[in-house]
Amino acid sequence: MNSVNSSTGFSGFQLRSGFSPCIIPPLIPSLPSDSPPADFDAHGFLQQIQLDILEAQDSLLSAKISQACAHNRERRPNPDLKSGDKVLLRTLHRKNEYKRKGDKRAAK
Repeated sequence: MNSVNSSTGFSGFQLRSGFSPCIIPPLIPSLPSDSPPADFDAHGFLQQIQLDILEAQDSLLSAKISQACAHNRERRPNPDLKSGDKVLLRTLHRKNEYKRKGDKRAAK
């Protein structure tokens, strides 16, 4: 659950809650209970969460782009078809493609 995603660099828990759970005792002592509320900057905390989410989205987008580039590198060029050209169609499952079960059914 708390494993870091290689694409984003964040764990799912960290993106949802804004922090990673501590497994070992923290090295920095937490705020004392009698400290004033100004010591905890809620606005800064929320900005950090939003920044983490935006950074994760950027990482996912860059991974998506690099995967598309790697996939398209080995791709054949598109055939140069013009209006009137004859082509072969694969019609083996043509009748059953539009028949589905459920609400999205187009034919009986």
